[in-house]
Amino acid sequence: MRKHISFLYIGVLLFGSTVLCAQTDTDTVDEDDIEEVVVVGVKASLQQSLDRKRESNQIIEVITAEDVGKLPDQNVAEALQRVSGVSITRGENISVGDSDGAGEGSLVSIRGTAPAQSRATINGQTIGNTSSQGGGRAFNFNTISPEMVEALEVFKTPSAHQDEGSLGGSVNLVTRSPLKFKKRTVTLGAKLSSNILADDGGSDLSFLYAEPLLEGRLGFLVNYNSSAQPFRRDSIESFGWQPIGWNETDKTIINSSAVLAGTTTNNRVHGFIPRDFRQNIRQEDRDRFGLNFVLQYRPSDNLDLKLDFFQTGLERHDLSSNNVFRFPQAPGGLGATRIETLALQGNTFVQAEGARGGATHYRNFWAVFDRTFNRETDALTLSLDWQMNAQWNLVAKVGQSEGKGTQDPSLFANYRLYATTQFYTVSGGEVTRLGSGNPTDYASSAVQADGRWLNSLARPHAV
Repeated sequence: MRKHISFLYIGVLLFGSTVLCAQTDTDTVDEDDIEEVVVVGVKASLQQSLDRKRESNQIIEVITAEDVGKLPDQNVAEALQRVSGVSITRGENISVGDSDGAGEGSLVSIRGTAPAQSRATINGQTIGNTSSQGGGRAFNFNTISPEMVEALEVFKTPSAHQDEGSLGGSVNLVTRSPLKFKKRTVTLGAKLSSNILADDGGSDLSFLYAEPLLEGRLGFLVNYNSSAQPFRRDSIESFGWQPIGWNETDKTIINSSAVLAGTTTNNRVHGFIPRDFRQNIRQEDRDRFGLNFVLQYRPSDNLDLKLDFFQTGLERHDLSSNNVFRFPQAPGGLGATRIETLALQGNTFVQAEGARGGATHYRNFWAVFDRTFNRETDALTLSLDWQMNAQWNLVAKVGQSEGKGTQDPSLFANYRLYATTQFYTVSGGEVTRLGSGNPTDYASSAVQADGRWLNSLARPHAV
């Protein structure tokens, strides 16, 4: 496609130079030889974006799909990050309440403001927000597939014709209109992907049908998208490091300060120790769908009526395991903690052996989460655009939008190992050795959900 575009562009330049030469030579050029040069693909997409910015009287950024269904990235938030002045929030999936998944863009921030201070609209209609965490104003753009939109408009300054409600800016999703197609158009798209870590594959299917009727006066459009993607993330994490003072004689530890780290005072060696280490495996399945139906009627060149229905949703199933080794941050606190050996390097304890608590204190536990989050948004808009004369243009819109976010009954299981000793080694900024030993008891706090029980045992191991 790019070679073809370059050829057309060069052809235009050569034609122009031929006309200039004709002013001095006797050769003539037949203007009917080339009636029209049509540029498509990436070049046309960039030109459309520039035209939208040029025609707007606001500070606006525009992303236009280069062709039907070819807007890049996994979701709309990923596409918006390409705009200057826009940053996105990615789900980290490091806590029980994190419902945005691992690594995929979700929330949008404009000009450094919080995501909740920006608005999201579709064809000018406010979109209902989705949240499974008790509500909020920020819209989750990870529910919308990029194949569902024609263009993305980012308004960085407010205007009188826009609804109020944003301090940072507004993001407007522009869907396709059937009368923009000159003839019947059918588009089918399929993408296959492979996730090596998850050892599974994903799919992305899209379908578009546009039908202009009555010589371009009436038209309808159906656009549908469905995708299923697996994800997996393996990590070792920590809730941070804290300064302690360790007595080599009685093996006790106390709180210390960062100023004393790396020194020895009153028979105590001071340094930073990890609060804990967590071995995490996050497995996710994300199923996203979208449906857009548009009916457009243009009885005259200056009057346009359009009915637009838009629906999109995301279901994310999360199965996570978390093997936790706790050092000073554990039941019983610092007063009940004993550490047999600590190796100080600089101001950091890079190795610990025999970290333990009391007989009723558990330093090592294994947790499993099985959760499903559902988000769904729909919007229905009826719009009228009437160019009354050269001075007056009447635009009227009426519609409604609803967003819903739910979390299915989830399963949480926690298996504890009592009276164990913990150890770790950190070298070169990496955890090279981690584990627990000598378990004396297993205890389970499994919670029943949907009539099922998770029957598993935590086993001590080292990495």
